[in-house]
Amino acid sequence: MTTAKPFFSSKFKRQLAEDGTSIYSFQSCYRQDDITHNEVPPLAVDGLELYSTTSDLESSRSRTPTIFTELPEETHNPAVYKKVYEAWIRDCSGAFLKSPTLEQCLGNSQSLWDSNAPVATLTTLEQDSDWVLQWIPTKILVAMPRFQIYWAPCYKIPCARIPEMIDQALLDQPHSSSNPLIELQSPEKTYTITRRTGLATQGDYLQEISDVAMPYSDLPPLRLDPNFEQQKERYRRRVREARIRAKLARYRAERLAQRYEDRYGIYPEEDEEECQTEAEQTEDE
Repeated sequence: MTTAKPFFSSKFKRQLAEDGTSIYSFQSCYRQDDITHNEVPPLAVDGLELYSTTSDLESSRSRTPTIFTELPEETHNPAVYKKVYEAWIRDCSGAFLKSPTLEQCLGNSQSLWDSNAPVATLTTLEQDSDWVLQWIPTKILVAMPRFQIYWAPCYKIPCARIPEMIDQALLDQPHSSSNPLIELQSPEKTYTITRRTGLATQGDYLQEISDVAMPYSDLPPLRLDPNFEQQKERYRRRVREARIRAKLARYRAERLAQRYEDRYGIYPEEDEEECQTEAEQTEDE
């Protein structure tokens, strides 16, 4: 039976605080290799989406984006604390004559950003995909009775969902309202339903009408054919998917233009012919 690899190293470092008390530092020994590359690390917490290269972060820490410095809310979750300390006590119990209890750790714990830890980066081949940062505990400092967990976005995993800005655009998109007047027909009677759009009026009620040709609306009657409804729903989904693809294409084009400006300066304005699609050019001809 194979045992899980330790996440924390039992070899600690000791330093003195300003008040003369001892602080013990336990570093994470987790490292990704070619096999575990871009897999979800143990004890990881999801961060924000990563869209652009970060190759210049190490040279200028003062310009590090906030996505690498602001701790995710989950790093303050007591359930996450519990998992981290359970792994730490399991891996480092041999460093103590008497190991701290889980209750002692949870009773006086704090999460902090590790400004010295490396952050996830994107290669040139990875820049056209979307990624989610993975924050891991990089070290634990023990200054009795305080326990501090330091976090950093050292890794990333492929993003399996549409970016939030696209989701929000879909939510903000006004839904097409259905027809205010719908006719339900049967062989015996016809019912007209008028939607209430504001204050009640005298005509806001369900009317029963005798089987007489009375064209209350030019709209076609509601069809109850199940095949018709299925075709309508499939077509609606195709329209929605096409709109999503169009939004994603525009979103990726803006990202590429931003990368162009970051590397080469202001993106040149496109002339009218360059901006036209193939269909638009055909129409002009």
